[in-house]
Amino acid sequence: QEKIPMTMPLLLKTTCSATALLLTMLQAVRAEQPAFSRAPYLQLATDSSIRIVWRTERAITPLVRYGKDPAELTGLAKAENIIKRVNATGESGSPPPLHSAPEGTRQFEATITGLEPETVYRYAIFDGEKRLTPDDPGYRFKTHPLPGTPRPLYFWVVGDSGTAGLNQAKVHTAMRKYNKAKDAQLDLYIHVGDMAYGSGTDTQFSERFFKMYEPTLRNTVCWAAMGNHEGKTSKGADGSGPFYDAYICPTTGEAGGLPSGKEAYYSFDFGSVHFVVLDSHDLDRRPGGAMAQWLKADIEKTKAEW
Repeated sequence: QEKIPMTMPLLLKTTCSATALLLTMLQAVRAEQPAFSRAPYLQLATDSSIRIVWRTERAITPLVRYGKDPAELTGLAKAENIIKRVNATGESGSPPPLHSAPEGTRQFEATITGLEPETVYRYAIFDGEKRLTPDDPGYRFKTHPLPGTPRPLYFWVVGDSGTAGLNQAKVHTAMRKYNKAKDAQLDLYIHVGDMAYGSGTDTQFSERFFKMYEPTLRNTVCWAAMGNHEGKTSKGADGSGPFYDAYICPTTGEAGGLPSGKEAYYSFDFGSVHFVVLDSHDLDRRPGGAMAQWLKADIEKTKAEW
């Protein structure tokens, strides 16, 4: 004890103070982390339902509040009714694990039903009682009109976009500026493939699709077809890979049309219009194949004008 320098207590005190400061700084950084690792976006709209999907990198108690009056979001989708998917390689079951999302990723998929047709709703994502989305009119959705309803339809079609480059950003910005000038709003968005160059990985989807189109995706459903670039990591035969993690496509005819049993090809209705989405990349395209037979039966069944 006699050999311990007199400066040692001061050094210990200084070290403890620095450690406490460092812990405080780390806690502050963690508190300032973005609420979402993939911002909320819409999927699988019908005349009475919608899906809202988002991702976080930490555990939350997910809740969705919604309503026609932004000041009174009285509708509630509780945690027990929200599907949570995680990255769990080698596991199987329901819900299926995410294919290759970054470690710690949690994907939440909320289904809201019992809605009125052709009606605008505002929504907000919560972690328990803590609101994660800002009070912004951009967080909204509009249900489809009843099938067969004659009304104008305004939709945006994009293909081969997924570069995360300046031209992709310019096209998106031009569309949004045009809509603002014309006081117009998209009814839906169709992407015909290659939205995540070069291999359709989970990270490329996040950077080259979801981040690029976030202001539109939060209030407009994108109905998607898989391109050959997404086909490098996703498979239409079993609906696996980042493409199928990203999109929720109808399989049982829940959005109109004949059930296909596969997310790789499907159909949906919007008023008097019937849309068909096919997989031209990795499925059998012969006339006698399952997809072509389904297509023939689907077209024969629809009563849509278009």
